[in-house]
Amino acid sequence: MSYRDEIISYIEDNRSLFTDLSDQIWEYAETKFEEFKSADLYCRILEKEGFAVERGIGGLQTAFKGTFGTDDGPSVGFLGEFDALPGLSQEAGVCERKPIIPGGSGHGCGHNIFGAGVLAAAFAVKHYLQESGKPGKIVYYGCPAEEGGSGKAWMVKAGCFRDIDCALTWHPSSMNLVQMPFALASIQATFKFTGLSSHAASAPEKGRSALDAAELMNIGVQFLREHIPDKARVHYAFLDAGGRTANVVQSDATLLYQIRSPKMSDARSIYERVINIAKGAALMTDTKVEMQFDRACSDLRTNHALDKIVYEAFETVGPVPVTEEDIVFAREIRKTFTADVKGSNENTLREYYRRDDLADRIRDKEIVDILFPLEYVFAEKTASTDVGDVSQILPVTQIGTADYAKDTQLHSWQAVAQGKSPLAHKGMLTTGKVLALAAADIFEHPEKLTPVKEEFAKSWEAEPYVSPIPDGAEPRLTK
Repeated sequence: MSYRDEIISYIEDNRSLFTDLSDQIWEYAETKFEEFKSADLYCRILEKEGFAVERGIGGLQTAFKGTFGTDDGPSVGFLGEFDALPGLSQEAGVCERKPIIPGGSGHGCGHNIFGAGVLAAAFAVKHYLQESGKPGKIVYYGCPAEEGGSGKAWMVKAGCFRDIDCALTWHPSSMNLVQMPFALASIQATFKFTGLSSHAASAPEKGRSALDAAELMNIGVQFLREHIPDKARVHYAFLDAGGRTANVVQSDATLLYQIRSPKMSDARSIYERVINIAKGAALMTDTKVEMQFDRACSDLRTNHALDKIVYEAFETVGPVPVTEEDIVFAREIRKTFTADVKGSNENTLREYYRRDDLADRIRDKEIVDILFPLEYVFAEKTASTDVGDVSQILPVTQIGTADYAKDTQLHSWQAVAQGKSPLAHKGMLTTGKVLALAAADIFEHPEKLTPVKEEFAKSWEAEPYVSPIPDGAEPRLTK
């Protein structure tokens, strides 16, 4: 039996370990920086498997790593996530909105299968290294708070990924593909205005309105939008509008801003201008403003050479297998999608590949059951991920597998409902096989790392990485 067959057999033989783990993490549904039960479960499983485990790395209580192997060969990292989203509590396996706990959290981005799929790869490669006697090291990184916390960016700033040559990861999806460099750079911060309350009718002149300051800031940012790069975005939310009484000059108001741009350099520039607008709003209203950095994550740095290694492994494993049972459930869940959601996978393919024939191949399917080609064309950047910061300091590649019905939108109750399905489990195991085969290929042929490292060095020389996290900033560990 070849090492490839042994890796695939190992994951199949141990599938219950990984599916049970993913289902338990789904049940925990812990949100950013509070994944204490999830992190502990991972660490105990890693220790039982013989990994040397370090907890609380990078100054984050729920970050950890498990290491196996030696330093006399290639070193490959695996990035795992396990945090949930607030407000997405949902029963599994049903095709209607049914929260388990009203207002509770749920795995709407598939991070329950995310971490478990990467763990399957790490365990399979450990088994391969033991059986083959090949030199090298693997490191499983437990990365908390991707949702709303940018955990990996904090870990990068703390030097957590300096002991590996490259990193492999994935993200649950409704398509089988090597993911394109789609991520936007992002910076998020809060702006708290403090004024002076007074009676709005009898003594308005004695008050200093924080709410006025917040509204003036929003007006300033609105005018700023005309003068930022076309692909940049500025989002906001009122966290505190001061109160629910109109006859009081509001003394407190807090805004949350998130800035996105294709490049971190532009995001930082926009952020500085937003800060100046906040200061101006405070001056105009004679209030004070306190600015608190919240989080940031960088854009993705592409590595075609590493993508190729993983894609070849993907071709060996093939797309996620689909059964009639999967199709029946997918058909029912897709009945809950709105008209503008249906067809979104086809639209994504047109953006990624500029090829209508690929979109045509999946138009009448309930589940995407093909592997898309490894091609690089223009793709609209629409979201952000802290994987970007890891990709800025070392070569990283990321795949997606078809774990959900076609057109499923992440961060939705439909994604949570599918999080424990047979298709999600198979997608997770397919991911484990692909990433494990890619890592084994590197250990079998260490020379393949040469073009990977050369490509990264050229990219770094053209645009060196600067951490988007200010010195002295600390992660916000509470809800």
